Amino acid sequence: MLQLAAPICHRTCWPDLQHLPALQETIYRHLSLLVPARRRPGQSWLSNAVAGPQLAIEVLALSRYTTSLRLYHRYRHDPDATEPNAHVRCYHDFRTAELIAFHTVPGIARHGVPPPDRLAWRILRRHLALSRWLEYLIESGHHRAHMRPAGDSAGDSAGRCCGRFVVPKTGH
Repeated sequence: MLQLAAPICHRTCWPDLQHLPALQETIYRHLSLLVPARRRPGQSWLSNAVAGPQLAIEVLALSRYTTSLRLYHRYRHDPDATEPNAHVRCYHDFRTAELIAFHTVPGIARHGVPPPDRLAWRILRRHLALSRWLEYLIESGHHRAHMRPAGDSAGDSAGRCCGRFVVPKTGH
């Protein structure tokens, strides 16, 4: 049985921005259960769960201390649909993950900046939504051990589970 990170529970009121770092650590731990350790820019994986759509993960950018990912569902009945669609930057030295963009409906442009008093609430709300979606994925059976390379980007060992979500080795 997979062990999820402890959920952040807020019984009395809506959480404020002080809870964001703990939430970002939780997201990082969830991603460590989903993303294979060996990765390179442009690489992508697919995971099939018993029920529900496929999970697709793409490596958008990779450096020694960060990895930028895109996570989305691929539906068998509509291969062009990619919702939800999350862009996440993982900071390996801090073991946190920051949500860059999270779209639950494709094709809707997100323009404008919310008023300053609502910006923190909006950021926190999107991080909470991502955390819950990642929990759903893990509980649905998606796991890095079940990831297989997508399309022709299959590398030598790209789809294997190689341990923790760790800082990639560089040639330095």
